[in-house]
Amino acid sequence: MTDNDKRPRIELGSDEHIIGLLPEYHQGPGWTNATIQVVISSHNTKTHRIETVQFDDFNRDQRLLFSIAADVYEKLRNTLDVVRVNDKGLNGRNRND
Repeated sequence: MTDNDKRPRIELGSDEHIIGLLPEYHQGPGWTNATIQVVISSHNTKTHRIETVQFDDFNRDQRLLFSIAADVYEKLRNTLDVVRVNDKGLNGRNRND
């Protein structure tokens, strides 16, 4: 197995399982990055956590599939009607209104 074939290691507790992989591009002034966010759920505590795989740690298959998966993720996300809420609730109303 070459370095390009190594799989990034994700450690799971006995009650955990992976519920999603989110391929995302990130950018700012003068920098760009690509990550895979691994979303992990715990059966016992009903909590979630995220492990991040950085682009430099991607193996060959991840590098080949990343742009396709990121494109599908973005297109699927764009099919949602997302409404941002503030601390008071939707459209500035109190949540109890």
